[in-house]
Amino acid sequence: MNRLNRIFQLNKEDAQEKRRGGLAARAVASAAGAVLLLCLSGCAALPFNFGTSDAQTGISSLQSGAYDDAAASFQEQIDEGKESENVWRGLGIALMGKGDYQGAAEAFEKALSMTNGLPGSMEYDINYYLGSCYFKMGNSAEALKVYDAILALKPNDRQARVLRGTVLISMGDYEKAGEDFRLAIDLSPGDYDLIIQIYETMERYGYREAGKSYLQEAMQKGGNSLSDYDRGRLFYYLEEYDSARVYLDRARAEDSYRVMVLLGMTYEKLGDMNYARNVYQSYLSTDQSHPEVYNQLGLCQMNMGEYDAALQSFERGLEIEDNEIRQSLKFNEIVALENLGEFRRAQVLMESYLSEYPGDEAARREAIFLETR
Repeated sequence: MNRLNRIFQLNKEDAQEKRRGGLAARAVASAAGAVLLLCLSGCAALPFNFGTSDAQTGISSLQSGAYDDAAASFQEQIDEGKESENVWRGLGIALMGKGDYQGAAEAFEKALSMTNGLPGSMEYDINYYLGSCYFKMGNSAEALKVYDAILALKPNDRQARVLRGTVLISMGDYEKAGEDFRLAIDLSPGDYDLIIQIYETMERYGYREAGKSYLQEAMQKGGNSLSDYDRGRLFYYLEEYDSARVYLDRARAEDSYRVMVLLGMTYEKLGDMNYARNVYQSYLSTDQSHPEVYNQLGLCQMNMGEYDAALQSFERGLEIEDNEIRQSLKFNEIVALENLGEFRRAQVLMESYLSEYPGDEAARREAIFLETR
């Protein structure tokens, strides 16, 4: 997952938590912005430039979403006196994945203290993460300072523009946020991933219709050059599901899991759960390498009341290595067990989940519920 998508994914968690209502509704969707925008190039955008076996263990754990193991690996290197800017950066990313934003911020600050004072790509990368940590901790003012500092040196940095815009809109400054979002789009014409991410941010903070104007503009500017997939997904986020279905059906020839997940979600929105389930299962009959498809199939099955089948889907997804949605799958596995009335088993898995992702407050509240069953 590239750096910007990774930070967007982390910053979406608060909004997802607020939208969780009943038990089944609390399952975590890996689709929409979180999965359909994956750039499968690893957890971080910049490489880790060291080659010890211990370091490689930490990197592999990061890439597979095993943040607890990754944090332990990087901490062990630090304890053994093998600290470096890159090791502290790795620890920070792992702690972010665990939801320990205070610890992650301290790790990123330590990493920056080890630089030679001349900012390069590594230092900018660390600052993106540091700003996101401040934001997740509720310290929007500090997050704003980080992105202001980046943009003072790199005014055309689209990532910093989008991230600063996100902080500004969360603070109620719609006008200034819009300026950052607009410039980011102008700097990356035709980047539909970015446009959809901006729409999701605006929708999250109560500006859905304004966000849709970006989607509509992208549709108009793209014209005949838009692929069926891009046109279909823009229609999906515009909530024009019949049109989305037409173009995503045409895009099936691409044989892409992203196309199939979004096509299935479109049929779910249209109320045809059986066909949506068939879309996911048809894809999995030939390609079982994408956990996102198993996750969405499981969510669809839970919505149909097929909890045993859903549990099996989540478990199959968890068997896949290099799994960037491992946390979502583990949480959804617990939700499926709760729906099946297997509260003791769900409680055991919840304890394991919280040891790995201690920053998930929604899960902590769910754990309290399980203790009463």
